[in-house]
Amino acid sequence: MFKKTRARIRTGIHNAFHPSLEHLSGLNDDLRYRLSWLKARRSPELQRELEEDFSRVLAAWGIAGEREIPTAMRMLRLRTTIFCIPVVLGGLILSRWSQSGDTLFLFAGLPFLVVGLLGCLTTVWRMSVLVDRHFVPFSRWLCPFLFKK
Repeated sequence: MFKKTRARIRTGIHNAFHPSLEHLSGLNDDLRYRLSWLKARRSPELQRELEEDFSRVLAAWGIAGEREIPTAMRMLRLRTTIFCIPVVLGGLILSRWSQSGDTLFLFAGLPFLVVGLLGCLTTVWRMSVLVDRHFVPFSRWLCPFLFKK
């Protein structure tokens, strides 16, 4: 009697999550493609050139010249402020999670927090590169004690 009901529920659950699984698989494939594309474009020679010639960094980041650095800094400060919004929102959602213990708040708050913090970090890294006028790779800037020259 309940076999048909269980089969319908199982089919409904499979159909509900199947597009999500395909979507996640597509995102994973896209991420792998982008990372391989970046690795192919960033040879050790190009990395060395970026570290030695600051004008190449400016060109790669779409900044016409050193006279446009103050404008770029203003835009980066604005971007940092905008990335603080999801950090605050994620913090509020996670504080609600700590009060209620509902895992829905945990899964809702973490993406806001991660995206906001990563955006803030990369923007602050770009600002430090522009202030120092010397390119340092993000990983070396983030963990200098791990990547000593």
